Amino acid sequence: MIKTGSSSKNRKKINIIEEMPEWLRPSGIFGIGFQSIFLLTDEVKIETKSFFNEEFQNIELNSTNSIKDGAILIQKRKLIIVLSQE
Repeated sequence: MIKTGSSSKNRKKINIIEEMPEWLRPSGIFGIGFQSIFLLTDEVKIETKSFFNEEFQNIELNSTNSIKDGAILIQKRKLIIVLSQE
């Protein structure tokens, strides 16, 4: 994951996190922000498109409390254009 919005030079913050029990530590550089979506839903679907080509990715994230037990599905696909003459 890109470390946007985080500073590896913030020693005070790093020390505080390192002193926390493992279960309390943030699971990523953004803390619990994105993960809090699972308080509202068991499944998040994201569709992305590459800036450089016509490739897409469908990403499905599931809560660890859901029937899918935290599964992550990533599907890559390409844009297909069908032209027809009438």
